[in-house]
Amino acid sequence: WQIETISSEGYLSNEPSLALDSADRPHISYFDYGASYDLKYTHLDGTDWQIATVDSGRDVGWHDTSLALDTAGLPHISYYDETNGDYSLNSYLKYAHFDGAAWQIETIYGSDYSLLGVIGYVAVSLAVDAQGHPHINFFDWAGSNLKYAHFDGMAWQSDVIDNIGSVGLYNSLALDAMGRPHVSYFDETNDDLKYA
Repeated sequence: WQIETISSEGYLSNEPSLALDSADRPHISYFDYGASYDLKYTHLDGTDWQIATVDSGRDVGWHDTSLALDTAGLPHISYYDETNGDYSLNSYLKYAHFDGAAWQIETIYGSDYSLLGVIGYVAVSLAVDAQGHPHINFFDWAGSNLKYAHFDGMAWQSDVIDNIGSVGLYNSLALDAMGRPHVSYFDETNDDLKYA
């Protein structure tokens, strides 16, 4: 194991997410808890670690971020914004992607933007399909449901995957060769591991 320190400015990386590009270089999204309370992104350019602030304010990226790279190696990140919410009862689910020149950020769920009700602040998972479209799983804290949203190229579409009991915590999302979502998650009501 080869280990290196990327940054050491206090308590930095709460729930980081890692992806490797086609050259096996690491890309990481994380919440900067030590200095700025911002969502940050870093990658190894072959020689040095490059660090960028993706979204700022306070408590953006707190507790959970999920990072994926598209076929061009550009980063996509899903995360929660608790700055504008009320912690676990009304956080915003946000999505950011780097288009090659700048970070583009949009709010998917939360408050006036909500499509499926109030969301929580844990368990978000992102995957990007071959067309570069994001797919996101997340846990609805208020309804204790597992939910799914994806961008079809024109608009965000949404669905409830499972709503029997308290389900959806600690979920993980992957896409198959056809771009169809597969999800593993925790059923808190029955203490079961589930797959959809």
